[in-house]
Amino acid sequence: MVVPHLADQFFWASQVARLGVGTGTRSRVSLSSQRLALALESVLDQPVVRACVSSVNIEMAAEDGVAEALKAIV
Repeated sequence: MVVPHLADQFFWASQVARLGVGTGTRSRVSLSSQRLALALESVLDQPVVRACVSSVNIEMAAEDGVAEALKAIV
């Protein structure tokens, strides 16, 4: 679960939701400890989210992130 505050955090929150590896954006203004706990419980209890996380994990493990970053920078 991403609770964006500024800049690119809103983009990354939308990517988390798009990939199905977490919940959509939550407003930090309306966030309380109780709401946060409920949201985290709901995400952790969803088999679909676990499956998406596993799939993304496999894709990321297969990628050479450092080499790709160097290609983009150089």
